[in-house]
Amino acid sequence: MEKQILNILLELQKDMKGVISNVKILKVDTKELRGDVQLLKKDTKELKMNVQLLKNDTQELKTDVKLLKNDTGKLKTDVIDIKETVNRIERSQTEDVVALLKLIEQKNRG
Repeated sequence: MEKQILNILLELQKDMKGVISNVKILKVDTKELRGDVQLLKKDTKELKMNVQLLKNDTQELKTDVKLLKNDTGKLKTDVIDIKETVNRIERSQTEDVVALLKLIEQKNRG
């Protein structure tokens, strides 16, 4: 009976060593997992910052596009004004040339 108890105790001792070994492995795994979680938190924080920077850049881009649209509108207006001015100048020059030709014709007749 003592031998059986001794064998049982030896078995328990082996099992305990296995349990202790597993606990040590779990501790190491837990440390690694905590490290991974910390890295994930850091990465998440960086991602959030990058998203915020992208939002800011997008807002700046939208503002720039609005300004560009305004400038384009002003440019169109300026081009229209320039065309009108050129047309007026051309009409005026044409009228001046016609008037000069009439004067020359009158002088040649006269």
